[in-house]
Parts: sequence; C-alpha cells; structure tokens
Amino acid sequence: MGVRGLIRFVCGVVACLLVVASRADAGPKLDYVVFENGDGIVCEIKGLSRGRLSVNTDAFDTIKVYWSRVTRIGSGRPLQIEMAGGQRYFATIVAVGERRAGLIRPGADRLDVALGDIVRITPVEAGIWHQFDGSIDLGFSFAKANRETRYTLNASNTFRNTRYESRMSLNGQTTLRDDADRVQRLSASLNGNRFIGPRWSALALGQYQANDELDLEGRTVLGGGIGRYLAQSNSTMLQAYGGVGWTRERFTGQPGTDRPEAVLGANFDWFSPRDKSVDLTSSVITYYALNSDRRTRLETQSAVRFEFWGDFYASVNGYTSYDTHPPSGREKVDGGISVSLGWSY
Repeated sequence: MGVRGLIRFVCGVVACLLVVASRADAGPKLDYVVFENGDGIVCEIKGLSRGRLSVNTDAFDTIKVYWSRVTRIGSGRPLQIEMAGGQRYFATIVAVGERRAGLIRPGADRLDVALGDIVRITPVEAGIWHQFDGSIDLGFSFAKANRETRYTLNASNTFRNTRYESRMSLNGQTTLRDDADRVQRLSASLNGNRFIGPRWSALALGQYQANDELDLEGRTVLGGGIGRYLAQSNSTMLQAYGGVGWTRERFTGQPGTDRPEAVLGANFDWFSPRDKSVDLTSSVITYYALNSDRRTRLETQSAVRFEFWGDFYASVNGYTSYDTHPPSGREKVDGGISVSLGWSY
C-alpha cells in the first residue's frame, strides 16, 4: 500500500474518531475553573495534557485553555492525576489557595499540591477517546519545471493511562516525476511502555522502514528495554530509553540479512506554556550492530507546529537517516523537509 493508500486509510480512521468524539461530550457540568483574570466557569473537565486543559461548557462546547492561566480548580468526580515527579493518584480535587489544589484520595489524608506540578488529568469515567492524543497532517507540492509532484503524510497517536503508554508514528512520502520512476519512503513505529515506578517504564519497540532513495526494500526492528522520563512539565517532556533489538533488512538485488543491535533513543516535546500555540516534537534513535559488522545507524524525526484555528495547524517536518556502512554503492544519508497542514485531537 502506497502513501496515497495510507492517506485514504488514515482519513477513514480519523472520520470514525470524529464520530466517537461527537458522542463523548454529553454530561453534567459539575466542575469549576477560575482563571488569573478572576473569571470563572462551571464546566466538565475533559483532561489536561501538554499544558492545555480541555473543558466542556454549555455555552462554548469543548474549549482548551492554558494550564498556566488557571488559578483554582475543583471537581467532585474521581480523576486520574499525574504529577511532574511521575506520581499518579486517583482523587477528587478542591481549591485550597491561589494556584494550589487539594487531592482527596480514598483512605488517605488530603494531599496539597501546586497546580504547576500537575501535568496530566483524565476523568476516571471518561471513555477511551480521552486517553488518546494524536495528530495527522498532509502535504502537497508541485514543481512545474520537471513536473514533480510530492505527497507527504505524517500521523502520530499516543495512548496513556495509569499503567501503560503507547506511541505510534507514521511518516510517508511519494514523489512523482515525468522523467523518473516513482520514489517512495515509509517509516512506521510502535512503542509500548509499562510503567514500573515514577518516571520509569519497561518498553517494547517495533519499527518498519522502506526507502527507494536508499534502495531499501524493507527493514523491520523488534526489541525491548527500559526507559525513563528525565523531565516532564507543562511545557517539556523528555524521555530516554535503551535496550536491544533484532533487525532484518533487505536491499534491492541482495538477500535479506539479520543481526542483533543495541538501541538507544530519546523523545523530546516542547509546547508553549501560555500564549502562542507552538509545539516542537523531536525523536532520535541509534542502532549499533552487536555482530562483526560494527555498523551504526541513526534515525531522526522532527516537527514544528503552529496552531492557527482551533485544533488545526501548519507544520514544518524534517527527517534524517544515516548509515555508517550501507551495502556497496548505496547512499549513506537521506533527509528531507516538508510543509503540511493538519489536525490534532
């Protein structure tokens, strides 16, 4: 299935998710939020993620507000609350002072915390939809001189609850020219985390790649290891991980090869904490062959997103693939930059 087929498939999935979302917003408005300008609203808290609090009101439907602008918050409904230090609680929440909240936990004393130390909130009774964060964007360009048409697709999705987190990403590009064959690139990954303590997790990882520019017909990586959130706040997330994997790849005109590899990677997210809706996401992963090849590979993926209307955004995306010892005659480096429009949820 090419990139255009993937675009049709992902758009179908997004349409289904929109239907689910449209049915998930009904409910009593029993919570309250007070902002730094003194205004307050009665609402239904939908969740806190990436520095933005989502609430549902009768007047404005679902809106997102910057968490740093909230001074008081209260809810009698049970919530899943995660702190910057990685601690996770099931609790109701009450305001106990300016930018402070009390967490009312079953069978435990009230725990008073600063609002700035709370990085995630999910209502316990919320449907599975509210445990997802994701985005999809599409790009298109055309050059008249050589009649080159380029399509790009970038999609990501994160599912998170108190025990597990999974990250999926899909990046594809198709280039069509009148004077050359079609060129495609595809990279897909799926990482799963099982939390084993504050900030620590056991992880499983999988990746698939194909790249016509590098004559790479297919590369599959499966592995596991351990990861840690080195930093998390309402403006920054930094996770590092390491482990081992097994790689199978096939280049054009050559038999498939297998090898064990050491894996080391990191994910970095930055999101504007107050005024400008700008997000930066970046991932880097290295593979070092554990056999006699002494081969090292590096993969990077980055995006800068600018929200311009609701959940819609413009994005500048970049990627790099580097291989110290590719098969004879193959390129060591491939990379590119694209511009696209997308939607986040």
